[in-house]
Amino acid sequence: MYVIVRRSREEMVVDEEELGETEREGIEFVYLASPTEVLADANGRVRGVVFIRNKLGDPDEKGRRSPVAIPGTEFEIPCDTVLLALGQAPETSWLSKEFPEFRVKRWRDIKVDPETYQTVVPKIFIGGDYRTAPTTIIEAVADGRSAAQQIARFLDVNAVSVNVPEYHEVVTLRRSSTPDNIGMISLEGELARVYHNMSVDYDRIPRQEMPKLSKNDRRGLFLEINQGYSEAQAIAESDRCLKCNFNIEIIGELCIICGGCVDVCPMDVIHMVDMSDIVDDGSIPAVGTAKKWQNGVAFFLDETACIRCALCVIRCPTDAITMNRYGTVMPAVGNVLPKESIDDEIHLDLTVAAKKAVRPLPQYDPHLAPGYKPVQNGHTNGDFKHAHSPDVNEKELVKH
Repeated sequence: MYVIVRRSREEMVVDEEELGETEREGIEFVYLASPTEVLADANGRVRGVVFIRNKLGDPDEKGRRSPVAIPGTEFEIPCDTVLLALGQAPETSWLSKEFPEFRVKRWRDIKVDPETYQTVVPKIFIGGDYRTAPTTIIEAVADGRSAAQQIARFLDVNAVSVNVPEYHEVVTLRRSSTPDNIGMISLEGELARVYHNMSVDYDRIPRQEMPKLSKNDRRGLFLEINQGYSEAQAIAESDRCLKCNFNIEIIGELCIICGGCVDVCPMDVIHMVDMSDIVDDGSIPAVGTAKKWQNGVAFFLDETACIRCALCVIRCPTDAITMNRYGTVMPAVGNVLPKESIDDEIHLDLTVAAKKAVRPLPQYDPHLAPGYKPVQNGHTNGDFKHAHSPDVNEKELVKH
């Protein structure tokens, strides 16, 4: 079996694990090649496909390099089955039949006003893939909302109430638990993969690879490929717990309330509730502020159930969510941290004074000598009001 790719391996939009497993099962990938002809035998059945070698052209405005055929490099691959997967495009054949004014052969021929989403047919508005080319569901939903606003204005010029403010106020409400001690904070192991919107001090214990059936044992059988962890591997994998000193932070100004973080959370610990459903008793000033906004939303995060997987961080399309590591230190004396606060293993009682000393430690080094003085910068000194948002109960705030 062959998989022919028009571009290089580095430009494939595919999950790395799936690609690796496919290669291990013996599927051969041929990169930088495009089909030009399907060959048939005397009975009209497929007997092979002719391909031509490609090279990558100059980057376009988005930085993507298109494949360019190299003349004289044709080659044939014999086969009896061909599965074609060359991308997606909106279906447009029905448009010209029902609305001759369009005169389109493909979606790119559709003329649409970028401000009003209106087409050449005044009462037809277009959004989503028909306007932007295939993208994500979230972007299509956003287009639908914008188009709906324009349709409302088209039907009623006074329909200004459908306007969406440029700024969304998102209140982060946390439910947290404070243990008697913070246990051991392991800072050993290799550095985690750092995403562009993830703190550079994001640590991890390397993932334990799942034992799998060998390639030969998989052939012709319908057996479970993943064999499960041994006891030692299971213990090592469970030790990858990120502890509770990794906190999710959200920047309300960047949040577009797409709900992607809610959808991707494996533990269902993130909820978004319209501010109109939130009870404002005056105890949380941010709630009162958010209620003034038309699209105010309360972002509930149950930190007692959060597993710190960072999927919400990776999923967020606007970098509104980040994950930062916080450490608990004993109160400094003369701006000097005590030895206990920089040992490899920290066993500190969370006294009232210590609770007030919770701060982000992005440059924390467990091997610093006693008497280390914190650097005077934005990391160790400053306003970290998002480190511990109000400890609230969602059920008490949401109207029923």
